[in-house]
Amino acid sequence: MAKFISTGDIDRKLTLKRNKFLEMIRKYPGISRQSIAETLRISTFNISHLTRSLIAENIIIENDDLNGEPQGQGRPSKPLVLNGDFDYFAGIDLEATCWRMVILNFEGKVVFEHREEFVERNQREGYIEQLDLYLRTGIKAAGPLWKKVSKLGFGAPGSLNLETGTILRFQVLKNFSNIPIKSLYEKISKKDVVLSDNISNLAVYDQWTRPTSSQKSILHFAIRSGIRTVLVNNDELYLGKNHYSGEIGFFPLDFSNPDGFDLHSALAQKSLKQKLKFAPSEFWNGNAEAVKEVYAEKESLPTLQLFTTAFSAALKSMVYLYDPDEIMVHSSLFKEPNLLWENLEKEFMHQMRERTFAAPPLIVSTAPANSAAVGAGIRALANHYPTS
Repeated sequence: MAKFISTGDIDRKLTLKRNKFLEMIRKYPGISRQSIAETLRISTFNISHLTRSLIAENIIIENDDLNGEPQGQGRPSKPLVLNGDFDYFAGIDLEATCWRMVILNFEGKVVFEHREEFVERNQREGYIEQLDLYLRTGIKAAGPLWKKVSKLGFGAPGSLNLETGTILRFQVLKNFSNIPIKSLYEKISKKDVVLSDNISNLAVYDQWTRPTSSQKSILHFAIRSGIRTVLVNNDELYLGKNHYSGEIGFFPLDFSNPDGFDLHSALAQKSLKQKLKFAPSEFWNGNAEAVKEVYAEKESLPTLQLFTTAFSAALKSMVYLYDPDEIMVHSSLFKEPNLLWENLEKEFMHQMRERTFAAPPLIVSTAPANSAAVGAGIRALANHYPTS
């Protein structure tokens, strides 16, 4: 007996193909119909039919050949690009010291950005008031553009409950717990909110800007106010059942005293700033000369040595666990090549050689400060236009 396929299943498959088609144009502006057909395993006839439909809906645009040269024999194929004004998505990144919002157009380009300083409060209610105010302020600053936004992505710090849309706890900020961020922001914004952890959004940004990384296994290690990792394997993020995956900051420095100091105390910027109070502001932005100055202070050496040793040990453990193709480090401490990065690389290679394991390359992320917010926006877009 022939298997019955509902029209709903057919419609869903067509929608997913259509969204995948749009995603490819978004990632590779100017891509040809032939390349899309080969990747999606769809006939060029069907691709041409879909292209005509999307052009008629003003979703995609045909541009003249970028090089002014015919592509193959016969009629030249015109590169395809998205109509950026077709749809918009917002992304928010929350960190211990900063609240940042961006709005992306349909091409995934940032068309608006707003930033506020996030301040530590003594009570949970103070954080909720601050989060409320900043979203209202951001919406007002966006003006008429906000009405065009279809969905809002929010990148949260700490541990999350995705079912309730709650930030359970952010250990870096005192009394920051049980924040009903999804319901709060949906009420204010009048938009659906896609909640995710902010570190995985750094990985989403990397996937978005480096499509060639899709065939690799990449370990992302972020040092912000706190620290966290996320693994991307063949373009898939591993987040764990409860999105707790990658919370390496809670690893103890001394396993004989598991309740003692952990990696947060050795690596997180908030902890480092308490220990290196004399460090100039340029140090925190990776300025090479400022890093040299801090190394010249004898009292800073134990802190910096613990940083490189503990960081290398953490990286080594993650390599043993995941065996990634490469490790990408996200931190403002390494915005420039400097002595801290040089010593980290040396210590990491030394620890790996001791165990005769091959060390994957360490890469410093060159992503801009708004990358996690952009990643949150990309997530909202992907949620609205699913491809699987």
